[in-house]
Amino acid sequence: MNLITKISTFLSVVFQPLFMPFVAILFMVYLPSELNSSLDTEVKKEIVFLSFIFTILLPLGMFILFLKLKWITDIHLTVRKERIFPTFISLSLFIVLYFLMTDLKGLSHDFLLIYLGSIFGVLIANIVTMFWKISIHGFGVFGVVGSLVAMTLITENSFPFVGFFCVLIAVLVGISRLILKRHTPLQVILGSLLGLISPSIFLF
Repeated sequence: MNLITKISTFLSVVFQPLFMPFVAILFMVYLPSELNSSLDTEVKKEIVFLSFIFTILLPLGMFILFLKLKWITDIHLTVRKERIFPTFISLSLFIVLYFLMTDLKGLSHDFLLIYLGSIFGVLIANIVTMFWKISIHGFGVFGVVGSLVAMTLITENSFPFVGFFCVLIAVLVGISRLILKRHTPLQVILGSLLGLISPSIFLF
């Protein structure tokens, strides 16, 4: 394995789709903006706790269980057909989280719309995956960028440093998927576009 392949593998593992929804929510909760200005500290902690449970802990536990049962070949869901069942369960967990967040005091309607748009994007990605191997990595990393774009559209706050860093990482992850031959350029591009657009879709 040469250096470029090692770096590509590292990027694919560290910035895998499982972690990206949680990262987007952290930005929405803690980057200073009108989106979270009405949230007190306890509510912010509750959002983060619930998000960690429903976007990372439960899906990760499910993937490990499926791996032990040999329902999936690897935790990265390399085989397209093996992605369908786990990703729809993850989608169900995201929907449960949405309804739990609707009961939180001070959470803005726009916050929920961004998250709902992301859920809609996951649904589209899952449906496409039933027939074609769209890049979930591209969807995940550009979903974080898309959340920042949606926040900017709503609040008119800009996040230049964070935004530049996230775009850089997203592009590098997309390239890494091509280097590792996990996807074609079209699969990466369409997955990335879906992730970029979906957080804003319900704002309009």
